[in-house]
Amino acid sequence: MDAQQFLAEFGHIANAPGGVGRLRELILHLAVSGHLTVRQSDELAASFLAEINLRRLTLSNVGEVRTNRKIRNEEFAGPWIIPENWQWCRFGELCSFSAGRTPSRKEGKYWNTGDYPWFSIADIQHGKVVSTSSETVSEIAREEVFKSSPIQAGSLLMSFKLTIGKLCLLGVDAYHNEAIITIKPFADVLKDYFFKCLNGFDLSAENKAAIKGNTLNQDSISNILIALPPKAEIPRIVAKVDELMALCDKLEAQQQARRKLQNNLRQSTLQAVAAASSPHELQAAWSRLSDNFGRLFHAGEDVADLRKMIAELAIHGALDAFSEPTDITSVDIYLAELASRKAGKRFAKSIQVEEVVSLPNGWRWVLLEELLADSESGWSPKCDAEPRRIGEWVY
Repeated sequence: MDAQQFLAEFGHIANAPGGVGRLRELILHLAVSGHLTVRQSDELAASFLAEINLRRLTLSNVGEVRTNRKIRNEEFAGPWIIPENWQWCRFGELCSFSAGRTPSRKEGKYWNTGDYPWFSIADIQHGKVVSTSSETVSEIAREEVFKSSPIQAGSLLMSFKLTIGKLCLLGVDAYHNEAIITIKPFADVLKDYFFKCLNGFDLSAENKAAIKGNTLNQDSISNILIALPPKAEIPRIVAKVDELMALCDKLEAQQQARRKLQNNLRQSTLQAVAAASSPHELQAAWSRLSDNFGRLFHAGEDVADLRKMIAELAIHGALDAFSEPTDITSVDIYLAELASRKAGKRFAKSIQVEEVVSLPNGWRWVLLEELLADSESGWSPKCDAEPRRIGEWVY
């Protein structure tokens, strides 16, 4: 599917269950595969990468960044085909990154003085600028624990433990914990590309330590495979992603409004069925429900209220509106047959049954015991009180 066809079918795809979320994933994949924009020049990503490498070397020579020795040098093939003027490279070639810290919780002097915001994964709102944190750290923490100035507003953050790939921009100078990295691209234009499109890549593909769970490390982060476009193409890609994501937001809002209306209509229809005071009203209300079933019940969870209503109608005898009335004599005969089958067994003393709900003609209130052939409670094996000798098998 090319971009033109994708846009033409956008609305139809979005109406499928979970469609908007899948559309967002597809947009990112198209963006990092070179299919959202049209090639406008013969510029090569290799030239851009050379510029990035020169910038990285310069920063390394003045001591602003350390050489990342985790970047692998072996040849590799990208996971999908990209335009010929793009280039696959590794994340560590394009930026430096550093994790945060958590001051000791035992030291009250470090916490919640209001001096500096301190962000955890719970504070990150994906794709947003975040300015409010649930906790703060003190000037003493800055001096004794972080030993550096706070991270500047505008910096790009990403979670890499437990929840991988939550991205945000800092709206204030702040610190963060060790489950989050600050990303510093070697070219300014890359910050927007990472912020908007980084989740289009497989962030966990290089993680070899699966036993540690959903967590990346310096090695796996450094070697994330990134499809690098030519420098001039990145702003066009970011603009197209913004345009399509805004359309997703609009579709999502429309779906939520439609869903709310659908829920109100379904509840009103079910209430009309439950409140019917005559067989004629019940049949009319049920016909309205069945005629509009596809409009009222869109997802599996919508059926829960319907199941509950049907069960209540059944035990109250209201479903008999769809069948012939039952003769009370037939009920008495059925109960007599059950009693004869249980002859000779112990029965509870006769109890007067109180009518909780009025029943239709032909129905009777009875005790559950009258309808059971037999009942028995469970039991547990007796434990061996004597300790077993060492080496004795237990089966």
